[in-house]
This record gives sequence, structure tokens and C-alpha cells, in this order.
Amino acid sequence: QAPLEVVSALLQAFSDAAKEKDEDGNLALHYAIKNKAPLEVVSALLQAFPDAAKEKDKDGNLALHLLISQKSVRLVKDAGNAKAGRVGIICMGPDSDGDHKIKFEDDGIKSGHVKASAFVPHFGEEFLTKVSALLQAFPDAAKEKGYNDKLALYYAIKNKAPLEVVSALLQAFPDAAKEK
Repeated sequence: QAPLEVVSALLQAFSDAAKEKDEDGNLALHYAIKNKAPLEVVSALLQAFPDAAKEKDKDGNLALHLLISQKSVRLVKDAGNAKAGRVGIICMGPDSDGDHKIKFEDDGIKSGHVKASAFVPHFGEEFLTKVSALLQAFPDAAKEKGYNDKLALYYAIKNKAPLEVVSALLQAFPDAAKEK
């Protein structure tokens, strides 16, 4: 995950860098979203190439799909070495014991096995701002289906996204509520 200074320097040296796809068809914006880059990095990439919000990755997902389908959680109970209040991303699970593997962001611990009952979905203010930025760059993203032929609204509801996200998606595409 490159800091804003590095991304800015690369964009200054090669202004079309944000338009370049790798061998898998991914743009820098896709990687930024997948790796939970800071809002400033996402904004810089969108400013350099606003149409990046319209481009699908190799799996058929827009950056909006990738963002909303991320499973970020906050622990609500102490779970072994995992202290309550920590934020992480669900990587895998559940396994045969009902544990989910979670990558924690706050202290360098790579992962921990935690029962689903120990965490709740977590969507911070930066998440909401990223959703808004992506919808502003490409309002029709709410109409586009991604991997598994699903709309962003499907992932928002599945991952218990905040009302503001669901409302923004429905405002952009009211008929999304009618989709299966």
C-alpha cells in the first residue's frame, strides 16, 4: 500500500499511470480499494483518471463493488489474544470450528481466529466518503452488476452497510430494490 506521497510522485512522473491496467486487467484504483488505501490515495487516483470508477477488474467488479464487498469488522468481545474494539478484515471462514480468520490492522498481528459472535460490521467515515467519491465519479456504478451478477446494493445489505450507503445506492439506482 503506497502512501499518498508515492502515488502523487508517480502520477506526476507518469500522468497516465492511473489509466494503465496490469496483466490481469486491474487498475491502480482496484488495488487501492482492495488494499484499503487511505481516502487521499483513492481521491488522487480518481482525480487523475475519473473513468477508473467505470472500469471493471478481471472478475467483473467495479471499484464500488470491491469496496462495498469488503468485510471490515470491529470486535465486540475479547477473543483470546484479540482485544475488543480492534478493527480487522475477514479473510476466510467460517472453518469447521465456526471461527473466521481475521487480519487485524492496528498492531501488526497478521491474523486471529475469532467466532462470528465476537464481531460486528465496521464502516468508518472514510468508508462512507469513498463510497460517495466512487458514486460521484460514476453514478451508474449502482446499476452495474459485478461478479456473481450482483449489484453493489446486494453486497451492502449482505455486509450490513450503514443506512447512508444503502440510501446512496438506492438514490443512484432506485430500481436496485427490485433486483433479485
